[in-house]
Amino acid sequence: MEKGHKRTMRRHPAAAGCAAELKHTRQLSLYAFMKHEDFTIGGEFWTATGKWRCTDVGTRTLVAIKLGPREMVRILADGSRTRFIDDSEDLFHGPPYAIAEDVFDENSFAGCHMTKPEARDD
Repeated sequence: MEKGHKRTMRRHPAAAGCAAELKHTRQLSLYAFMKHEDFTIGGEFWTATGKWRCTDVGTRTLVAIKLGPREMVRILADGSRTRFIDDSEDLFHGPPYAIAEDVFDENSFAGCHMTKPEARDD
């Protein structure tokens, strides 16, 4: 980030807490944060919340879906709800996707890694 630049946008929730480790990640080349040009449609990356797949790359943002099992809610015709864990690969085929896509702005890239971040002792 350039000197004098202020962050005016909120970070994506997946990158929350990662700003504190930004200094630490810059010291470790293996865990260096990703830049805009590192993201490609269909490419996968990691945040503190897990593994993601990039579904779109904009000028200053990217859109991604969270991979892995998730809790789902099925609402039946009578209004009753059933909760279950779904780990089906069908959720990740699209567009359109059966799950919500999240938007990451340029301030969120500091929390994105090419490899799985490992727990660190600070």
